[in-house]
Amino acid sequence: MKIFYKMLLFFLFPASTQAQDFDALLDSNAVILEKCLEKGYHDPYMKKCYLKASEDLDLLLNTIYKKTTPLLKKAHQIEFRNNQRKWLSFYNSEIQFNQKVFWSQNSDKKYQFGTLVDLSIAADNYKILKNRVSTLSSYYTILTTGL
Repeated sequence: MKIFYKMLLFFLFPASTQAQDFDALLDSNAVILEKCLEKGYHDPYMKKCYLKASEDLDLLLNTIYKKTTPLLKKAHQIEFRNNQRKWLSFYNSEIQFNQKVFWSQNSDKKYQFGTLVDLSIAADNYKILKNRVSTLSSYYTILTTGL
């Protein structure tokens, strides 16, 4: 995971004016997560892998957001901010929903998933966050390269 932070610092403070490739950081995050999951012998450990990867993605999301905002026209900056706030509201709501529903299901004798519930919730939340990072990375790429 130290590699991810080094790459993030490189992209945050580039030595040259080269375009930043946030997709490479996103890919690196996925590789680090996969390596962590391969070491996982039990659900709680694997859950920690997802939580750490999500923390890193959250940092990347904030970085991309901050780098993208000034590239937009003023009116679009406000829309972008409002859009991001709506997404954050959705994301937080989804986390709460997953926890509430699946934990209550887990207490039902019919389901009894044990620690797999926590792992599934962490994995689902990671996927939602990863998708948003990918979307904002696309915005940044379009605004900086026209592609």
